[in-house]
Amino acid sequence: MKHQYNPITKEELKAKLQSHSCWVQDNATGERLDLSMFDLSNMDLRGAYLLEAVAEDACFDGANLSGAVASFANMSGSSFKNANLSNSIFKFSDFSDCDFKNAKIENSILWYSDFNRAQFKNAKMNGVKTSGAKFEEAILYQSLIIIQGERYRIAISDKSFAQVGCEHHSVSEWRSFEKNEIFLMDGRAALKFYPRLLDILDFYTGKGPRPDWVGEVAND
Repeated sequence: MKHQYNPITKEELKAKLQSHSCWVQDNATGERLDLSMFDLSNMDLRGAYLLEAVAEDACFDGANLSGAVASFANMSGSSFKNANLSNSIFKFSDFSDCDFKNAKIENSILWYSDFNRAQFKNAKMNGVKTSGAKFEEAILYQSLIIIQGERYRIAISDKSFAQVGCEHHSVSEWRSFEKNEIFLMDGRAALKFYPRLLDILDFYTGKGPRPDWVGEVAND
């Protein structure tokens, strides 16, 4: 079903953002930002401060939200197709049922946000940090691979970055760590899991090198 979005001008959007900024500071002046059902396609929202903002079922297609901060925001059901959300911070926010087709989400922080049932077809997600984020029933199309059931939660983005527990590094970095570097991450538990992690990376990103010392751990 096609949404009927409400129109909004750049000037009206600017006024709403300024009013929201006042509301965030003291709640006594200004007004909480509510962009629900608005057509914000191709709008310039770079660096926008959207703390606790509401934008349910809105259209952000083609919009530039790079560097935006949307902590504790509700964006559920919105469309972000072809939008630029790179280098942004989305913590503790609701993005359930959103459409991120062809969106750029590179190097963004998605901590503890809800992306349940969201769609990420052809989304660029290398370098994203996903600690605590929920992706139940999300359609990831290989842009982001979430692996549960291991000792640590693993998220592989664009086959080039991997977050293991709270550690986030490129796949090539994961393949070249020294033994003491892995030990400093989580002690013996990390050392024991490391060969398994390399097997997982081989499976999802293609077989690659591994440090010589890995054989020592296997024989311990």
